[in-house]
Amino acid sequence: MWSQRVDFTICLLVYKCLHQLAPVNLTSLLTPMTAIATRRHLRFANAGDLATPRTRTVRLGPRSFSTAGPSVWNSLPSKLKNTSLTIGHFISQLKTVMFTQRY
Repeated sequence: MWSQRVDFTICLLVYKCLHQLAPVNLTSLLTPMTAIATRRHLRFANAGDLATPRTRTVRLGPRSFSTAGPSVWNSLPSKLKNTSLTIGHFISQLKTVMFTQRY
């Protein structure tokens, strides 16, 4: 239950970052796959995925927003990564997806 709440909050924050509704310091932590020249032609680049940076530590590295944000965002279905969704539609569809998944 806690993990769903955390994932929901992270997904909402990533959505806000991608739509320039979040502070610049958080937005700068996310890199779309289309912005990386070597990954631009991959199948995942067209799906709206984000690049997940590698971490040096096992315990605290994956918890940072720069790593957790893209990881959770990339696990969402492609219909939620649609850039034309308003924030209200995104939240309602995200809740639907999160409640139907079993953690």
